[in-house]
Amino acid sequence: MNASPGRPLSLFERALYGDGTLPGNVVVTACIEGRIEPAALLRALGHAQARHPLLRCLIVEREGRPWFELRRTPPQIPLRIIDRRSDEDWVTWSDRELQRCFDGRREPLARLLWLRGEHRSELVLICHHAICDGRALTHLLGELLRDCDGQERAVETRDALPGFADLLPATVRADRGLQRSIRWRAAALALALRLLVRDRPAQRYGAIYRELWMLDEAASRRLSEQCRAQRVSAYVAISLAFVLAFRAVCGARRIQRFVAPVDMRSLLPNIGDDDLFGIAPTVELRPGKTGAGTAAPEEFWTRARALQADLQRKIEVLPAKVYRNFLGLERLHGVFERMAVYGRSRRAGRQLTLSNLGRLSLAQDYRGFHLRAVRAISGVVGATPAHQLVISRYAGRYDFALSSDQESLPRAQALEIRERATALLLALTAPQTQPRAEPAPASAEPVRAA
Repeated sequence: MNASPGRPLSLFERALYGDGTLPGNVVVTACIEGRIEPAALLRALGHAQARHPLLRCLIVEREGRPWFELRRTPPQIPLRIIDRRSDEDWVTWSDRELQRCFDGRREPLARLLWLRGEHRSELVLICHHAICDGRALTHLLGELLRDCDGQERAVETRDALPGFADLLPATVRADRGLQRSIRWRAAALALALRLLVRDRPAQRYGAIYRELWMLDEAASRRLSEQCRAQRVSAYVAISLAFVLAFRAVCGARRIQRFVAPVDMRSLLPNIGDDDLFGIAPTVELRPGKTGAGTAAPEEFWTRARALQADLQRKIEVLPAKVYRNFLGLERLHGVFERMAVYGRSRRAGRQLTLSNLGRLSLAQDYRGFHLRAVRAISGVVGATPAHQLVISRYAGRYDFALSSDQESLPRAQALEIRERATALLLALTAPQTQPRAEPAPASAEPVRAA
């Protein structure tokens, strides 16, 4: 027999996967200088499957819901090799791969595209969001690069496939008061979904696109230095600049919510730093009333400090909400289809998600090749990513990927938002605009995102 027991998808994973007919992917591109041997790359993919049981799983139906079924001899992670023709090929191919669905019934929820050139190449790594967030994606990329350096490594095959509840602290699982509260809340929500949600047509959207760009090393350094001087995280400063730009271009009413996905690994003591994980709670960013896309430097930094203090307070009270909400979701599998209908019928495009991956801890130099850049980390779940900005920093440069669809945000407007936000950040770091630093809030640590 080729299959061993697995586990059911959590409701959050189930929502990300859907029925497999819509994309739910995350993608990253590694820009390489030097040579990689095909055999080394195939060996690295095999090592990744051994380390991560989710990469040896297929999706099957059991007991009326999808399961991760762990395979003893799984299909290999697909590797596609294409001749590289230009420095921009990777943009076109990563756009395609971002929107190409996985068939989880027949293949692992990861694949790799190698745009192979004589001296320069790109590796485009794609995973399904049901098993992988942005942090896990970049960690997996780092594993592949390390295993491509030609050195033989012993890899222990891991088989543990814990469910979400198994990752929680024991004190949370044993809290009877919390369990009672969850049962009542879940029962009330399930009843409301059964009584109030009717079949409605799914919303339709325009063509998905991404605006991709970087700050050069000098501008990135100035931004980081100015943020340190102002005791504001770069994430908060960048987020506020984009809030201003979105409101200037779209108006205050069109984009009504700004949210930050938070890395919840610190709340789950039974998950390892290198484990694949795709679940992320969010907290709302409340920048207050802002002007028409610009702000005097002193006003900007004052707003940024207030936004950071508010964000820190929300993160401090997040654990109790996370445990209650995610455990409560597990009681709603019986009304999953109602939830899906409700979600698909609601119009996207009134929210901006600002995801921060921070400074990527990937080495640059390997045996035989050099990692020049890590580009355009992006995600899409369903018919549109509207609207999402992913921020990361590697090799001293900030990288941005702004994603939406033509109907929710015409690309011309996205380009104007990009230009306004970038111009504001550059203006704030110019020497003549640097104000005296004010006292810092309790913490200036960036929010780690999914």
